[in-house]
Amino acid sequence: MPHLPESIRAFALTQRGHGDASRHVTGYSPHEFSMDLAAFMDALGIEAAVIVGGSSGGIIARCFAIEHPNRTLGLIIAGSPLTLKDKPDVLALWDTTISTVKDPIDPSFVSEFVKSTLAQEVPQAFLQTMIKENLKVPARVWKATLKGLLEDKSSEKLNKINAPTLIVWGDKDEITPRSDQRARWLVPK
Repeated sequence: MPHLPESIRAFALTQRGHGDASRHVTGYSPHEFSMDLAAFMDALGIEAAVIVGGSSGGIIARCFAIEHPNRTLGLIIAGSPLTLKDKPDVLALWDTTISTVKDPIDPSFVSEFVKSTLAQEVPQAFLQTMIKENLKVPARVWKATLKGLLEDKSSEKLNKINAPTLIVWGDKDEITPRSDQRARWLVPK
């Protein structure tokens, strides 16, 4: 956000259960995160905005665009899959780790998880901040969030997105490569 022009009013939300946000017992599906975004906008009196989401946040952003078309001026999706149901690595992560994770969360798991999301080296201080923030997430939130993402069906409603949409991905993204984005989002070749 420090790289955005001062003319842009931008907010970066922490999803419930993550970082220092409240940890509700339930409510970790993309739909529920989308409802939180709408409530945040209501609280600040924001009628409509350009909605940006990266990775799983892209799924939440598109849910918002589907559920709140009049409040979505534009949509930016960065490195976000159409679905996680067809991603063998994500399904293996669920089967071998997330579905059985317990508190306290193992720091070595979190460190490896965070590093697996990076395509290149990042400053050590930034990496440690990412690890520290992910360690705040309790086991039940890890489980509920990934379960909600795996069960999400918003990909079946993409035709309801009316806002101008920009799709961005990295050429080293192993979960959402360019070919996946083209085929799944129907981007012209």
